[in-house]
Amino acid sequence: MMHMAETDWALAYTELVAQYLYDLFQAKLQEAVAGSPVSLPSPSTKLSIWVVIECMEISEVLVTAYLNPISVDWDADMYADQIGPKPTGKGAKLEERLKKNFPPQFPSRLVSSPTIVVDKHRRVLAWLLPGVLSKKRQAAFEHATTMLAEAFGKGSPGWRADPELFKEVGAQPKFAPGIATLSAGWFQQGHKGKSFPIEASASLRRFSGCSGAWMAAIAESNAVVSAMLRVMQPDLYHAGMRCLRQLREEPQLREYVNRWTCVTTAVQIIANRKTPLHRDRAGRAAWMDILVTVGDYSGLRLKLPTLGMEVEYDPGSVVAICGMMLSHSVPPASGERACYAYFMSSEIFTCKDIEFPHWAKLSNP
Repeated sequence: MMHMAETDWALAYTELVAQYLYDLFQAKLQEAVAGSPVSLPSPSTKLSIWVVIECMEISEVLVTAYLNPISVDWDADMYADQIGPKPTGKGAKLEERLKKNFPPQFPSRLVSSPTIVVDKHRRVLAWLLPGVLSKKRQAAFEHATTMLAEAFGKGSPGWRADPELFKEVGAQPKFAPGIATLSAGWFQQGHKGKSFPIEASASLRRFSGCSGAWMAAIAESNAVVSAMLRVMQPDLYHAGMRCLRQLREEPQLREYVNRWTCVTTAVQIIANRKTPLHRDRAGRAAWMDILVTVGDYSGLRLKLPTLGMEVEYDPGSVVAICGMMLSHSVPPASGERACYAYFMSSEIFTCKDIEFPHWAKLSNP
């Protein structure tokens, strides 16, 4: 299929950042294993010196995580077979059976440094990266989030928007409590499958002013997060790119996809909310969701009871987890907090005949 010119496509920039970070990671991993210097890749001239420096810093953290894996003594494929296609994490009988058949590896392990979690066959279940983002990048996320106040909602159907979960804040909060789910192309609720049209999310269409400002303000940050996925789960990254290329061919989506800079099909922004224990259901068991947390709080931990772990989750932390596999929760923060949850839709992949990616695997460096 012929694709349109990419000069007006924001994801073309994302690909430059992603390729540079991936090449840096590979070079620095080789350097760490060999114990001797190697030539580092040259960045595109389209990347600012700030992004180049940021990629160099992030690549160091990713290498540290890769070389310090934590193994669990069970088979992720067998676990996935038992959870079914759309688990919620709230079915008591299923969760009890899973806990019995796949007991947590640790009674209560705190992760405070970069690491990855793998199963007995070296399939990657999580990248845990406390504090990986710089203060400048955190500020960029915070600034973009303030532009979405008009689009934030509470009280819509489903537990995620339950008003009881949101933090009471003052008259002038940094982040208006609520959630906004943005996608350049997905199915509307109750209208899923090839017989229904793919549309931009309501948050993009109804609040075009604030969402347009958000897309401009978050563009570089989305590119950096997408670049991290290029390292953490390359097959999922490339599948997302293929999907978005196809979505761009549809006239009703083009204006949104052209400005979309994250390789995932959707991102949900959650402001000043605690998160009860749950599993995510939009993707597949082997796919990673990426969580980015920012704000003015401290001392928070993301809980992963499936593994028997808690992760230091202070501002600037990035956690990529197989969100359907690993139930997770986040208690209330001490101050204001916003979370960006990046994820893929398996239903959109199916509609566009995108082959489902499999597990990322830890190779012997």
